[in-house]
Amino acid sequence: MGDSMVERVARALRAAMPEYDGLNQDQWRDMARAAIEAMREPTETMLHDAFVAMNETPSGTWKAMKAAGTSPRCMFDVKMAPRYRAMITAALKDTGAG
Repeated sequence: MGDSMVERVARALRAAMPEYDGLNQDQWRDMARAAIEAMREPTETMLHDAFVAMNETPSGTWKAMKAAGTSPRCMFDVKMAPRYRAMITAALKDTGAG
């Protein structure tokens, strides 16, 4: 298993804010958790973009993959990853203006 999302976000925050280099790792993790928590409820833009990505996946794919014993990671990559990435992309560009 790789890095946790908290660790990834903590590293990204630290890299983006070198002026706060005096913070310890626990403080970076606390800020990372707060940033992730703020994304718990999607914006309308995130929901819209996830719906668009969902409609680009052929219907019935999930059931066929499950029946074939496809790994959860593979099923995520095919079905959920495009939706997840669309939502994160929307969050990064969302200005709150709409």
